[in-house]
Parts: sequence; structure tokens; C-alpha cells
Amino acid sequence: MPTTQESMNTPLVVGTPSPWTRLSKRLVIWGCFFLILYLIRDFMFVAFMTFIISYIALHAVDFGLRRLSPARERIWLRRLLTLTVFILGPFLLVVAGIIVLPPLIAQGQRMAGWLIHVSPEAEISRLLEQYVAPAEFRQQYGSPTDPRYKAALEEFRKTGESHVADYLEFPKYESWVEGGFEKEFDANERARIRSALLSEGTSSKEFETWFLAEKAPELVANDSPAKASANESPLKISPSAAPEELLAEARREPAVLTLLQSEWIQSEQEKAIHRSKASPDREAKFQAYYEEMHDKSPKTFPYSYEQYIALQKARSQGRVAFGNTVENLFPSDEAKRESQIEADFVAAKKHEVFKNWWATSSPAQFIRNKVGNDLTLSTETTARVERMLTSFLNVPIDLSTAILLSFLICIDFPRVKRACQGLRETWLKDVYDELAPALSRLAMLVGRAMQAQGLISLCNSVVMFFALTFLGVEHAMLLAVAMFVLCLVPTIGTFFAWILIVSVALVQPGGGVGLALKASVAVIAVVVLEVFVFSPRILGSLMELHPVLIIAVLPVAQYFFGIWGLILATPVAVFVINVIIFGGKEETTSSSPSSPR
Repeated sequence: MPTTQESMNTPLVVGTPSPWTRLSKRLVIWGCFFLILYLIRDFMFVAFMTFIISYIALHAVDFGLRRLSPARERIWLRRLLTLTVFILGPFLLVVAGIIVLPPLIAQGQRMAGWLIHVSPEAEISRLLEQYVAPAEFRQQYGSPTDPRYKAALEEFRKTGESHVADYLEFPKYESWVEGGFEKEFDANERARIRSALLSEGTSSKEFETWFLAEKAPELVANDSPAKASANESPLKISPSAAPEELLAEARREPAVLTLLQSEWIQSEQEKAIHRSKASPDREAKFQAYYEEMHDKSPKTFPYSYEQYIALQKARSQGRVAFGNTVENLFPSDEAKRESQIEADFVAAKKHEVFKNWWATSSPAQFIRNKVGNDLTLSTETTARVERMLTSFLNVPIDLSTAILLSFLICIDFPRVKRACQGLRETWLKDVYDELAPALSRLAMLVGRAMQAQGLISLCNSVVMFFALTFLGVEHAMLLAVAMFVLCLVPTIGTFFAWILIVSVALVQPGGGVGLALKASVAVIAVVVLEVFVFSPRILGSLMELHPVLIIAVLPVAQYFFGIWGLILATPVAVFVINVIIFGGKEETTSSSPSSPR
């Protein structure tokens, strides 16, 4: 064993970095890499789709090369196959978009329109009424043989009320119908008006009339000393300026004119929407919309258009008028008249005792406070939901950008690969040696994992679409697409999809607990298929990770990288644990696609 003195005299090898130096360098390199990822997180969709498209295209091209030219690499054949893939791929996407996108956007607009009209407190109280009302009714009126029950029934006969359950359910049905139509109608009307006004321009007589009648007086009023500090005018206004002079000055200022044009269009849109509420054109379009929905979903839309309008008018006149209208539209069997009266009595009294419980009991007060604090759909919340539901409109532009970038990468992939390898001869040699091997293995793992998980999500969404359509759950396509996106997040994605599906099944007209239970059974069936059929055949053991670890990793990934953190958290965690920590290699299953040459 060398002595201390001998150790001190042992010369150090010149140029060999110490372990702490190597560790510090690796930490700096990886820290900068993750910082760059964090800074460009807003562009993750384009980057992620570019990676996925390139991964799939390179695999397809590599498959063709192995079949057509297994012995040698032919650049012209690679480029020809790449061109073929990027012609057929977008063509299939356009065909799929033509089939799927219009109903998907329509269902999203209807869902957003219904959310504007929905009251969370009313929906929760309606669900609670199914369970609380029977107990409260029995406590107050007892059984049909109870004197209290008989006395109350006789009093109810004198009111002349009938079809009480239909009367109580009609507002929910009306909100679903009107909300779904209004959002779609308003969006189409706004687009039509905007197109017409943009074609007229600010030199038109319509713009001049609006400016002189509305905007000029507003500008003069806001320029007064009392309002000038709070709402400064974009124009230089003198107290004696005539409206025509303000218009001429505005037309000389392009920036001001652009702002005025936007305000003019918005003002005219609001006035046109207000006028259209009672226009014959709106009524005709609403009738066409209603009849189309009635033909598609007779269970959800049980009334014809004429019946709906008659019931809508009668309901404003009270329970008796509504019941008489229902009786005229759907005459009751004389033999069942007595049982109908008793059913109406029970429905009316259950609703009455539940309203008393909802207004006075401590549990109800606690629920109302929570609903008021957490679930009230303010204008900001509603706008956020609308933006989320209509965000699909931005997908085609971002997807086109990703396809173009992927094409430029794949068409000359060997040269791109050599250019990246050339970084080893530059001052970035240490960065390349540290990142390139790890990122290459990570890219292969993420590509295989996303390809497999995407195929599993597609199978789940297709099965769920047919199941929801069969059960009669509304917005089946929108819910199926939502399930496809959510199932890209392993473990918890299916749970959130179940919550979304059950919520729609609970609140839709004709829905309720029974339909929600059926939808839950369908979700469980999809989970069983995923666990025992889809995952073993498609995913294999590629993404084996304990559910507890997945749930622990997902919140952290979501906090830093949003939705893309949720999607990529699992494959990245598998790579870090299996490759970086334990120093192994990610498993390549027989079902995984081979890497490109």
C-alpha cells in the first residue's frame, strides 16, 4: 500500500479532468438543454408533431428501401419514397378532416353554447333531488295509506295540475336545445356580417354612417376633462371639431382607422345578432336545426318542432296551462287517469319538499357555497371553455408547418444526419458527445411509445364512439376525440375521459344516473380491452412503470410543460429510470417498429 508521502508524490495525468469537473460539465449541458426546452414550450405542438411525422415517415421510407433496395442505399429511391409518403399522408389527413372535422366543430359549438346556459347549482340540485326528495317525501307524507298523504292528494286534485314531471324537466331540455343552436347560429351570423363589412371597407357609406352617428359623439364626450384621463381618444379632438372633420382625420391615420374598423365590425355584429333574435330567418334555421336533431336523436329530442314551440309557449303560463297542452298533444288513457294524477302529485310534492330542504338544511348550504365558489360559470370561465373547444381551428395551420418541416428533414435525411454528426468536429464536441447518444435513444423510445400509445388511444376512442352512439349519449364524436387525446396520458387519461363522459350522460335531456351507469360500464369495457388486449399486443413491456410513479411524475411534468409534459412524462421517466439511473437499455419489443437506417 503506498504511503501518504508516495501518494503526494504521484504525478497527476495532465489533461484528465477530475470526476467533479466531468459532473459539473454534464450538469451544465443538461441544465441548458432543459432550460431551452422550457423556454420553447409554447411551440411544443409544432416540434412534437414534426418529430412524430418525421419518425413515421422515416420508418415508412426505411421499410420501402428494405423491400426495394436491400443491398445498397439509393438516394434517388429514398427521395422518391419520401415524396410518395408526404403526398399520400396529407391526402389521407385531408380526407379524414373532411369526414371528421365538420361534425366535430359543430358538436363543440353546441357544447359551448349549452355551457353558457347551464347553471351548475341547478344541475347539482337536480341530481340530488333524485335521492333526497323520496326520503323527505316519505318523512312528510308517509305511504299512500297515510292520512297526510290522502289529504294532500285531495288538495292537489283541486289545483288542476298535470304532467308535473314534464314541466319540471322542460327548462333543462330548453337550455340544451336553445344553447346548442344559438352558439352555432351566432357564429355563422358573425362570420357572414364580418365578411360583408370587410368587403365594404372603411371608405363605404355604412362606415361613414356609423362613425358620424355613434363614434364621433362618443369621441367628443370621452375627450371632456372629466373623462379624458380614463378614456383618451385616439384622435386629436378640438372642442369645435365637426364629425366630418374627425372622420377625415381618422382616414388619414392608418393605425387609428384599423382600430375603428374593428370596433365598427364588432358593433354591427352585436346589433345584427340582436335584430336576428326575432327574425323569420332565425326561426326558419332553428326549425331546420331542431328537425335535424330530432331525426338524429329521437330519444334526446322527443318532441317534434311544433310540439316544442307549443310547450315552450304554454310553460310561461304556468303548470296548469303546460299540463293541458301536454294532455292535448299526448292524450292520456282514461283507465290510467287516476295513476297519472297520483304520479303528478308525488312529483309535485317531491319537488316542493326538496326545495325546502335545499333552502334550509346545513348540507345543502355547504353544497351551495361550494358551487358558488368553485363552479359558477363566469364570463371568463365560459370564454376559456369556448377557446378550448374551438382550439381545433388552429391545428391545421400548425400541422401544415410540422408537415413542411418534416418533409425538409426527411427528403435529405442522410445529409442532415451527417451535418449533425459534424458537430463533433466543432467547439460543441462535448455537448454533442453528451446529448447525441442519449437523445437518440430517447427519441427512439418516445417515438415507439407514442406510436404504440396513439394506436391504443385510437382503438379506445373508436370503441367508445360506437358504444356512446349505441347508448344514445350526445356529442359522441366530440367525446371520442376527447378520449383519444386524454388516453395519450397513461393511467389517469382514461379516468378524466370517464368523468367527461359521465358528466354529459348525467345532464343531457333524457339522461341521468341510469345512462351514466351504462356509459361507465362502456368505459370499464374499454379499459378491460386496453389492459388485456390492446396494450399487450401493441405496447408490450415497453412502458412498464408502476402507476404510483406515473401519478407522482405527471403533476411535475404538467407544471413545467403543460399538456405536453403529461403526454411525454411516461416515456421520459422510463428512459431516465431504465437507461440513465440503472444504465440499461430500453426494451425493444417485437411489435415495435424498427429504427430507420
